[in-house]
Amino acid sequence: MNNIRRNILFALPILLLLCLTGCWSSQEIEEQNVYVGLALDVGEPSETELELAKKEENYPKKNFITLTIQTLQTGGGGSQQKGSPRSKKYLNTEETGDSVFQ
Repeated sequence: MNNIRRNILFALPILLLLCLTGCWSSQEIEEQNVYVGLALDVGEPSETELELAKKEENYPKKNFITLTIQTLQTGGGGSQQKGSPRSKKYLNTEETGDSVFQ
């Protein structure tokens, strides 16, 4: 009986420490980027891409896809003053290429 009690008293702190490891790498939600939307569309090349295409005439593939990602803007915790225009709570980023990876 004494042996079992000693083993429990030895194992209990170790088990409690293992349960607390989830908090070691925690980060505030305000410092995270949150992607809320993703869209794939048949894309039209942008002006920059058209200029690059003129320089690289031998690039064979032209199947354009536009990828749009909507990201929530993380606020710095500051409050807005009265009368100030409300800023967007999101940011849309668009990229056009031959594939999603490009």
